[in-house]
Amino acid sequence: MRSTHLAIILFTLKLGLVVGSLKFQSLECIVHIPRVVIVEECRIRAFNRTQNSLNLKVHLKETISKMQVNFKFLKRERGGWHPFLYSMTLDLCKFFQSPNRHPLPAIIFYYVKDYTNVNHSCPFLANTYMELGAFQLDELSIMKRFPVEAGQYALHTSWYSKNQLIFQVNGSVNYIK
Repeated sequence: MRSTHLAIILFTLKLGLVVGSLKFQSLECIVHIPRVVIVEECRIRAFNRTQNSLNLKVHLKETISKMQVNFKFLKRERGGWHPFLYSMTLDLCKFFQSPNRHPLPAIIFYYVKDYTNVNHSCPFLANTYMELGAFQLDELSIMKRFPVEAGQYALHTSWYSKNQLIFQVNGSVNYIK
């Protein structure tokens, strides 16, 4: 009887730690100026039914001395994608000079910094790679900071050099409670 109670308590504690299921749903990479960048890898890798990772590898063919990124969060509702929380443009070169001046991008970077080599200010040299490898969502950490309801969420990014759109990366996650 005692072991049954212990098993029920442990099972209940374990349920309390499980937030839900947060999983990459889609990923799309679009190159607009192929003389500047080539996307060599843009995929979601599944480990099992509940876990996957994101892999992105962009080859810079030219040196980029000015880079901006526009990112917007979206939520799928009523049959389409609608703005959710934030949409902003960030000068990536200035961000790496003083990341604390940009709170939301700093939070996003906190989650990806261990998975990327994009961690310095401009210039980004020709014949180098911008990579995000084996990035997995830290569900507990994200849900503590962003307690959102179940649904499908997206992050769309547009990358600019000298005010020209060079490539886009759009992805979505599905959150099931």
